[in-house]
Amino acid sequence: MLDNTLDFLQHEFFIMTAGVVIYFLTLFAIAYERRNADFRNWFQLNKIWILLTFIVGLVCIVWDDEMLAAYNAYIQNDIQEIHKWMYFIAAPFITFLYRTFTSNFSNGNTNPNPAMEQGQPQQ
Repeated sequence: MLDNTLDFLQHEFFIMTAGVVIYFLTLFAIAYERRNADFRNWFQLNKIWILLTFIVGLVCIVWDDEMLAAYNAYIQNDIQEIHKWMYFIAAPFITFLYRTFTSNFSNGNTNPNPAMEQGQPQQ
């Protein structure tokens, strides 16, 4: 029984899910500290990002062999399998990068602090 539980805890889907949950709980903790937000409102604002992060994680699990083969062919390396930690951080990292780039560059803004551009003091 214990062996089956340990096998489940080492499965890529469980590791990916744990990474996504920890990532979004960290984001909620930051929002709670800054604005004293409640979970229901925060979840309503971020539910599409949570869903997209799970989808990105599933894509990483499904196509991990293809990504590894492409990496080995391009770098000419001989890595046999992706380490388990990559499943843990892949989806949150990709979502973090996407959110960062889309929030900064969606309006043609290349400056991450537009208040300084207008001569306003930074708060």
